[in-house]
Amino acid sequence: MNLKAIVGVGMLCALSGCATVKPNNYSVPVEINLSLPMGLSKPIIFVYGYGGSKSEFESIANNFDDRPIYYFEYDSTKEYIDVSGNNLAKLIKEFKDVDIIAHSMGGIVSRYALDTLACDYDGKIRLVTIDTPYHGFKSPPINLKGIVKRSWVDMLTNSEVMKNLYTDLPENFEIYQFEASKKDLIRGWNELDTLNKEQLENKINSLKNTKVVLEFEGDHTSILDNLYLIKELEKILRKK
Repeated sequence: MNLKAIVGVGMLCALSGCATVKPNNYSVPVEINLSLPMGLSKPIIFVYGYGGSKSEFESIANNFDDRPIYYFEYDSTKEYIDVSGNNLAKLIKEFKDVDIIAHSMGGIVSRYALDTLACDYDGKIRLVTIDTPYHGFKSPPINLKGIVKRSWVDMLTNSEVMKNLYTDLPENFEIYQFEASKKDLIRGWNELDTLNKEQLENKINSLKNTKVVLEFEGDHTSILDNLYLIKELEKILRKK
């Protein structure tokens, strides 16, 4: 495997065998193909949403300090979702098996990556999405792709990403949906009457390959610190 770039002291130490560095918290920037440390237990990749950062996952990550943790870093405001999703797919292919925890739009990026890998990945992937707007947002009369350089353009229901997102996935891919009880822009299953036809179809199609849908107390951001959610994550991600 060719090493093009190594970013961060943690990654350097992991590759060189520094005994004082734990095998976690590797920061993986977009568009850089990294040679990753091998021989570790199954990694967890965190994917934040629009305008997010890896710090949002601190409460969750602290409960998995025995696992190698990667943060998929990308320009979540300007980079189109298909670009981010393809880069995430490249990272996933570095591992035999992987768990992914994604928040908000990060769930759409992750689902796009899984669609990309559907015919090209034999390992097991478990994806947990947290308050992800699977329904997409109501579209203007024109397609804004190429006109507006913002990632949210791919969240509109008339975007090619949303129209082709929910393909059938292989049995080795599992999806779990966690939703917040307090709704703002994200609409849960108890608010389907607020969605238009295209959004409703997206919401229903998102259930393909989804094993569990759970709701937790909190809003779009505070749900990441919900102790019950973290315990449920541990149950799912510590299963063989």
